[in-house]
Amino acid sequence: MAVPSLAQAGPTAVFDGERESVKPKVISGLNSGIAGTGYPVYISGRSGNLKTGVGPIEWEIWKRTKAVGEGRGRAVSCPPTCPAEYPWNGTKVRVTAYGRKGGTFTRLKVFQWTQWMNVNDSYYSNYKMKLRLKRGEWTVIEIDDGKP
Repeated sequence: MAVPSLAQAGPTAVFDGERESVKPKVISGLNSGIAGTGYPVYISGRSGNLKTGVGPIEWEIWKRTKAVGEGRGRAVSCPPTCPAEYPWNGTKVRVTAYGRKGGTFTRLKVFQWTQWMNVNDSYYSNYKMKLRLKRGEWTVIEIDDGKP
């Protein structure tokens, strides 16, 4: 009988920007390509001070094949003129980790419902971004900012 390796036997981890961890408080090091600027972004928790994002991501599901949590999207060094239509201005986002490989999730989806956005324009639709973990970095592979 084959004995599973530790990577296969334990819970699936996700790269949090510094190391692989289970249910990280923050996921950082995402390069969003916000308005072509390439601002690095991160996802923090919804609890605590909403302006600074103090608090952990609230993980609702953590299974071997998928993890789902809610938090707030934030941009590092994003100026006050950061476009409100992007979820990186401290508004609520849902993050899904999936694509287990060797005990680590290799894909992320970041999603923001239209009603969570800080805009009043009705022509925006849901924001979606997909990322892939490659050589220790999260890289955007698809982005739909909801503009018509």
